[in-house]
Formats: sequence, structure tokens, C-alpha cells
Amino acid sequence: AQAAPGGAWTTPEVANPYVPSSPEAAISSVSCATTSLCAGAGTTVLPGQTSLVYYSMVNRTWSASLAPLPASAAPYSPEVDCAQNGSVCVGDDDYVIDVGNTPTSEAIVSSYSNGSWGSTEVASLFPGNAAATPNIFLSRPSCSTSGFCVITGSYEDDAVPPAQVYFMMSET
Repeated sequence: AQAAPGGAWTTPEVANPYVPSSPEAAISSVSCATTSLCAGAGTTVLPGQTSLVYYSMVNRTWSASLAPLPASAAPYSPEVDCAQNGSVCVGDDDYVIDVGNTPTSEAIVSSYSNGSWGSTEVASLFPGNAAATPNIFLSRPSCSTSGFCVITGSYEDDAVPPAQVYFMMSET
């Protein structure tokens, strides 16, 4: 539902066009930059896979976009934050995949600007010391009023035994 001037609420809209009646669909985070730009993040169950979904509300109309994940991925609880100037929204999520019958945590970072979502696998950004199965964990993104966004997290390096490496990253 959307707030209207004076504190009344509008009629709820179906926010998940992929599986609107799925009891396993969830929206876990929402952030509004302005009265005409909000973003949300959640999950939905499609045949054979749980998928990550990012939502955007522009001029009070919601749309949804699936984020690409590996076929065996099981997303956790995606989160999103928007810059107060309305220039960008950033979302992230950790997800579990099986690598050689060993579950490992991977992560994805997504950005919304100019009307569309784009996503990047976090492991592709790490230096050469990341483990082959880095067990990545991310915090909720945080965006400033000017559009600068930061995410913190950790991953395992390739040392024996592996050590947790803590990091901060921002969109360039």
C-alpha cells in the first residue's frame, strides 16, 4: 500500500507479477528515495527455482525484475536502499549454492538507475586471495543523499585454514 497525503493508504497492489498467488513469495525490504521513486527486494518461487526479485515504483506504478542467479541458488533475505536524491537504488543478497556437494554462500549486488536493474556477482570483484568457495556475506546497503552507496561484508580467503576478510565496497 502507498501512503497518500493526510495519512490515508491506497488500495494494495499485487507486487509480484511472476507468481502473484505463491505463498512462498516474499518482499523483505523496501526503500523510498522520493514520493515518486521506491525500490523493494524479495524472493519468489518459479518452477524448479527460488528467484531474487527487485521491484521499482516510479510515479506510483510498480514493476518487477528478476535478478539472474545460478539454477541451484537459494536466496536469503534481499535488502535495498535508495539515495534520497532519487539517482540510484542498490540491493544485495547472499544465496547458497552447492559446489561439489558442499554448500557455500555467494552474493549478488544490484543497482537501479535510469529505469532498469543491473546485477553483478560479488565474487567476480574480489582480489586473487578469495577462496574458490568464498562464503560471502553482505550487510544491508546504505546510500547517502547524493547517490553514493556502500555495502560491507566478509568472505573467506584461500589461506589454510581460511580467514574471514572484511570489506567495504561502493559503486563507481
